[in-house]
Amino acid sequence: MWGSAPFHSEKTPSFSVSPERQSFHCFGCGVGGNAISFVMQYENLSFPEALRFLASRAGMQLPEREPSAAEKREHSLKERLLEMHKLAATHFYQLLHTEEGKHAYQYLRQRGLSDETIRKFGLGFSSKRPGELYRFLKQRGYTDAELRESGLVTIEERGGQRQILEPCDVPHYGQQQPRDCIRWPRYGGGRTQVLKLSRDQTL
Repeated sequence: MWGSAPFHSEKTPSFSVSPERQSFHCFGCGVGGNAISFVMQYENLSFPEALRFLASRAGMQLPEREPSAAEKREHSLKERLLEMHKLAATHFYQLLHTEEGKHAYQYLRQRGLSDETIRKFGLGFSSKRPGELYRFLKQRGYTDAELRESGLVTIEERGGQRQILEPCDVPHYGQQQPRDCIRWPRYGGGRTQVLKLSRDQTL
């Protein structure tokens, strides 16, 4: 069985599933495995979480055990990072509805997207202001270590000076991502998609 890979965008289907072997393989990105590893990859879950997910789907009850201290710390960090990403997505959405993001919002409406569609797919706007997202998240109490771990912000030390890189700055597929851009989530890939606005604010 062949289909389009759920982990990345592609024009030619490269995702193979073998029901007999109960396995899958993506010839586009090289990812492969069984049902458990698929759920881990697609849902971004740990091995125990994937087992519980599949058991719940099958109506099975797994035996519970007390998590270790390390597992508790990892779970706590994961929950905090998840909340950070939700907060950042909400922030981008709110920026879209400000004077700064007005031209991006008008572009979306001109393309026929309703307010309901914009809200449903989490479309947002990334500010021109350097370090804007970093400052926003720091004001919400997140540490530099958490920001690094989240992937939302890259903090680099160069020549004794700190440089803050945000999603629109970090090189992506060999190119520099722009500021002043429309953003939307790409689920399963851990990234966001970018649509650059030209200087005259028209695409």
